[in-house]
Amino acid sequence: MRTLNAIEHAHLARRLIEAVGGLERAASICRVSQGVLSTYQNPNRPECNMPSDVVSALQIAGGDAIMSKAQLAEVDEPLTVIADPMLHACGLVKEAADVLGAVQASLADGTVSASDFARCDHELAEIEQRISILRAGLRGAHLRAV
Repeated sequence: MRTLNAIEHAHLARRLIEAVGGLERAASICRVSQGVLSTYQNPNRPECNMPSDVVSALQIAGGDAIMSKAQLAEVDEPLTVIADPMLHACGLVKEAADVLGAVQASLADGTVSASDFARCDHELAEIEQRISILRAGLRGAHLRAV
């Protein structure tokens, strides 16, 4: 079973807070202050996880079980949760550019040496990994836009 990392938890907390209208509204719905809610959105504070009663109150008010769905996805391996699909997509584009750069450099002299092939193969493996993560996220419908 995989658990949400600090970045994923922070992104999901942000989405949950935004779903109810922001920090001020979220604080009026649950038992914690705006300041505490703000720390839940900080990936550099992994010790500050949103308590379940706060999650429940915000999910009910927002009409979507954002955090609960992601936590349930942890149990249902091999589903993949992508907390920030836009960031993941940007990484995919970067990897594609790296592949093209490696191919272009390899073909510059008209031949592909063993080291050229190894570099291209490495870049292809990286983009394949990103594609497989995206495919798994799409298959399980566990993409989380933030």
